[in-house]
Amino acid sequence: MDKKPTRITTSRLFLSLINEIKPDILIVHTIELLPALLYYKFYNRKVKIVYDMLENYPFNFRYQQFRSPLKSKILSTLSNLIEKVSYPFLSYIFLAEKTYLKEKKLPLSKSVILENKYSPIHHFTKKKKEEFNTISFVFCGSLTKIFGVVEVIKWFSGLSSCNSILNYKLTIIGKAYESDVIQALDKFAQNNKLVQCIGVKEFVPHEDIIREMFSCDFVLLPYPENQCTTNCIPTKLYECLALGVPMITQENLLWKKVCKESNGSLFIDFKQPIEIKSFEQKIKSFTPYPNGIDQKAFWYSEEKKLLNIIETL
Repeated sequence: MDKKPTRITTSRLFLSLINEIKPDILIVHTIELLPALLYYKFYNRKVKIVYDMLENYPFNFRYQQFRSPLKSKILSTLSNLIEKVSYPFLSYIFLAEKTYLKEKKLPLSKSVILENKYSPIHHFTKKKKEEFNTISFVFCGSLTKIFGVVEVIKWFSGLSSCNSILNYKLTIIGKAYESDVIQALDKFAQNNKLVQCIGVKEFVPHEDIIREMFSCDFVLLPYPENQCTTNCIPTKLYECLALGVPMITQENLLWKKVCKESNGSLFIDFKQPIEIKSFEQKIKSFTPYPNGIDQKAFWYSEEKKLLNIIETL
C-alpha cells in the first residue's frame, strides 16, 4: 500500500515538477510550499514568485483550537518565520482578505487585495417552489466547528422542536474532517427526518454545493465568534450575494455592512434560543435583493487586477 505523502515528499515532488517545466511565473497558494520555492529561486533567479495568501496562517494556528497550546504556538511561530523570510524574494503577495493588512506586517508595495468573490462558472435555473409552507435551509462547504457545524445542529434541533406555523427542512452538504463532527452529523441525520446530509465523509464537487445553495430558501452562515473568522468575509457570503440566494447569518458588523446594499441576509444570534413567533415574522416579511443581485460580489473586478499584475511580471 502506498504511504500518504508527507510535506517533505510533496515539496520534493513539486521541486521535481517545476525543475522539469521551468516556469517563468509561479503562484503558490499554500505556505507549505514556500520553502521549496525559495530553494528553487536561489538557483533560478529570474523566476517570479507570487504568494497567494488565502489564510493568515500564524493567526489561525494560534487561535484555532484543533491542537495543543504548545503545538499551536510552535506552528504559529514557524509559519510567521517562513513568511517573513520569503517576503524579499516574492514579486507580489495576493491577500484574500483586507484584514490581513491590519493583522500582519506586510511589504505594502507588493501586497494586493484579491478577495474571494464569485466567478459564475456554473449556470442554474431556479426551480419553481412547490411547498410554499416549507422553508428549506442549506449549510454547506467545510463542515467544521470553526465554520459553525455545532451551532447549526443545535439551532435546527431547537427550531424543529418549536410549535411553528411553517415547516422547515435542512440540507447539510460538504465534507467533514473532524471525527466527532462526522459522528454528530450521522446521529443528527438519523434522529431528525427533516435533515439530509450529503457528503460528510466524502468530497462533494463545488458545482453540487452551488446547486443546493441555489435551490434553497436560505443558506445558513452560523459562524461562531472566533478571531480567525470575525474580520474575514466568507466565500459563501459572496457566492450567495452573486447568486441572489437569501442568507441567515450570525450577527457580525462587517458582514452586515457587506450585505446592507442588497439586503441579502437576515442576521440572528444562533446561540440564542429561538423565539419562534418573532423568527417566523422575520422570515415572512423579509424581502431580499429588492434591486437585484449584488454586482460587487462577482470576481470580475478582482480578475482585472490579477491580469494587470501578471502582465507586468
